[in-house]
Amino acid sequence: MAPFIPTPAEIKKAVDTDRSYRRSTPSDLNDKKLTASGSNWDEEQLEALRVILLEPLPLHRLIPPGSISLNNDEVYSDLVDDLKAPSLDDLKEWRKTEKSFMKANNKFIDLFSQLGLAISTREATVHSTTGYIRDPSATTDLTTSSNENVDEEPSRQSYMPLVKPIQLHDAFPDVVAGGYEYSLRVQSVSGLARRMSPYTAKNDGGIVICRDAAWSGATRYGKIPVASFEVGSSQLPI
Repeated sequence: MAPFIPTPAEIKKAVDTDRSYRRSTPSDLNDKKLTASGSNWDEEQLEALRVILLEPLPLHRLIPPGSISLNNDEVYSDLVDDLKAPSLDDLKEWRKTEKSFMKANNKFIDLFSQLGLAISTREATVHSTTGYIRDPSATTDLTTSSNENVDEEPSRQSYMPLVKPIQLHDAFPDVVAGGYEYSLRVQSVSGLARRMSPYTAKNDGGIVICRDAAWSGATRYGKIPVASFEVGSSQLPI
């Protein structure tokens, strides 16, 4: 697929409509204020990267029609069928429906467990008890008590079980080169933070290359992720 290259007209439109973050003097890239989590980025980070917002662009500008054909891809169909298997009611009643998906060897069991928890409406209290009367979640539709004040937490907990089954699919074996086996692994934010020290700008995880050590056999992880993830809170009703 050809790389995306904005047209002069698209750039001019962004600049003319004040959707560009550029200043006359260069930013100090060593400024500690720039090493913030992507969730906390503001104009300082955008100006340092000289970002130009090209929104809104139609999808076909980013992915030209016909550049990716998945209609006859068995791996894609296999993953999508598993991902689309549960209904919203299945997730709401996940405690009762989980076993049927386990028997079907659905690859996204852990993801569905997280989604079922995220859309649960209240704790398991017994009717007419003090705990039931005091429960503040009786009228809510989405959040659990543990996540009420952490908007991104359900998304952060769900991205690993979403990406990992794809990465571990049998169709994507390890690659042998120079006597070593290389593979891709999904890592959480804590794993990446340890290996990327002393940097303080953390994301929510990513995909890294890893291989076995020559003598010990222990897994060696790359320090720089191939792809990084930054989750956000969903504003869509469930």
